[in-house]
Amino acid sequence: MEIVICDKFIHKKIGENIELLRIKRKKTPKEMAILIGLTPAGYRNIERGITEISIPKLFLTAKLLQVPYTEILNIGEHKLETLLTPQVEDLYKKKIELLKNENEFLKKQVISFHDILYKKKLS
Repeated sequence: MEIVICDKFIHKKIGENIELLRIKRKKTPKEMAILIGLTPAGYRNIERGITEISIPKLFLTAKLLQVPYTEILNIGEHKLETLLTPQVEDLYKKKIELLKNENEFLKKQVISFHDILYKKKLS
């Protein structure tokens, strides 16, 4: 539950940053939506913090607004570390451990397939 609160705060702050920068550059939401390949409603959902912005669209948005992407990601005095409660941090650590295990499994699969293909090639 706390991850959702943390994520919602971050998405909302990023959306606010995009909106403020867009207004500074005198662009309409419709213009921005067209330029980054979204519907106007989809774009407004990003500005409202309802929808998460993808990394490619984040970089494109920064380029269109003529700012470094870090300016869009700036969440001000709220540092990400202060948003991570011990419970959230624990969940992220567990997720990282699961991903490491999955990565090891996939490495073994690749090696196995490589060995099979190599043996076939020698036959």
